[in-house]
Amino acid sequence: MVAAQFMPWVPIWQIYNPTLSPNGKWLAQALTDGFTTNLWALSTASGEWRQIPISANA
Repeated sequence: MVAAQFMPWVPIWQIYNPTLSPNGKWLAQALTDGFTTNLWALSTASGEWRQIPISANA
């Protein structure tokens, strides 16, 4: 529910299965906007969100 505190525009049903990085510095979360899913990372130190680019050919 950390993500809900920092991203109030995200429906609560989208916030599931966040993943903590091995070093504990980032929390990764997939979020869907319509038909597009994006990967976001939340800094556990600053609370800053960063979008992680995903290649369509990956």
